[in-house]
Amino acid sequence: MATLFLVRHGKAAAGFGAHLDPGLDDLGRRQAAATARVLAPHGPLQIYSSPLARARETASPLTERWGSEPIIEPRVSEIPAPTDDLRERSAWLATVMPERWENLDQRLHLWRQALLDCLLDMQDDSVVFCHFIAINVAVGAA
Repeated sequence: MATLFLVRHGKAAAGFGAHLDPGLDDLGRRQAAATARVLAPHGPLQIYSSPLARARETASPLTERWGSEPIIEPRVSEIPAPTDDLRERSAWLATVMPERWENLDQRLHLWRQALLDCLLDMQDDSVVFCHFIAINVAVGAA
C-alpha cells in the first residue's frame, strides 16, 4: 500500500465565497515553501495536484525542489458547488458542512467516491495537494 501525503493548499488570497479560483496570498506562499522544506527529504515522489490555482501554487515549491511536474488530478479538487454564484456558493457550503454524507445529494456522493477511488488507485508513494474537505473525506474513509 502506498504512503500518501495529503497536503491542504496554503492560505488562499480569497475565500470559497469570494472567488472561484484564487491563488495564494503571501502567507500561503510562505506555507507552500515551508511544506516543500518538510517534504523534500521524503522524495522525490510522484506529485498530484488539484487543478485549482491554490493547490497548484502550493505544489510548486516542491516540484521545483524535486525537478518534477505535478499530475493535475481533477478528482482531488474542491467539493463541487451547484453554482458559480459566489453568494450562493457560500450559503450552500454552510448548509452542506454540518450534514452527514447520507443526507447529501447523489452528485456529492459521486464526487466523494471518485476522490476515494483516485487515492486508492495510487500505487506509488505520493504527495497530493488538495483541499480541506477532500482530506476530510479521505481521513473519514480510512
